[in-house]
Amino acid sequence: MKEFKNTVNCNNCSTNNPSFNLTCSNCKNYLRERIYNIDFWHTINLIVTSPAVAFRNIAFAEHKNFIVFLLVFIPLKNFINGLFISVYFTNRNSIPENLKLYFLLVFVVFVFSSFLFSFAIFKAKEYLKVQTRIKDNFTIIFYAFTPYLFALFLIFPVELIVFGGNLFSSNPSPFQLKETLAYTLLSFELLIIIWSFMLLVTGFFSQIKSRIFAFIFAMLFMAVQLLSQYFFLKVI
Repeated sequence: MKEFKNTVNCNNCSTNNPSFNLTCSNCKNYLRERIYNIDFWHTINLIVTSPAVAFRNIAFAEHKNFIVFLLVFIPLKNFINGLFISVYFTNRNSIPENLKLYFLLVFVVFVFSSFLFSFAIFKAKEYLKVQTRIKDNFTIIFYAFTPYLFALFLIFPVELIVFGGNLFSSNPSPFQLKETLAYTLLSFELLIIIWSFMLLVTGFFSQIKSRIFAFIFAMLFMAVQLLSQYFFLKVI
């Protein structure tokens, strides 16, 4: 096991263990402090202040709680972003009619791609020289997108209050109604996406210990989300 980069030596018997192990595989001595559950609000605070520590705790947590909450609201924000794209980047005058189908597709792509990337990182252990668990990789991906919650619950209500139904309309568009405010809110939305991308890079790095591959995986993951949204909006 010494060839892997993410290992820890037991203080009792010096056996080399995967970093996610709670106890030594040889003598059962405790290797680290036990983390039963993910403390959601504490984790959110760490994601803002110390993301590397947050992702380490997420990987160590025995129960990956709050994942269902994230499973609903992060794809929902992706769905809302897609509706905005549908008006300004696909030559539509309004949002697509079949919203249920579009949300289902966005949801499936996000969940499936999260699992696919988690599995790919797990299977690439010999090449990347790290040992990971699928459930840790999967949960880290979802928690990397927690800035989307800020956008969904803080920025999006403001956009609805200010622009109403014109938020997803090109006739007139928010940029025609209140140009300065529209571009300001758009800037915040873009910063949220960039922040999530940087967290995704940090989360992947915490697992695979390679900044280059972490950046590549994060770029590919974000590209899958954006390109799939654009494609679905073209065909629906």
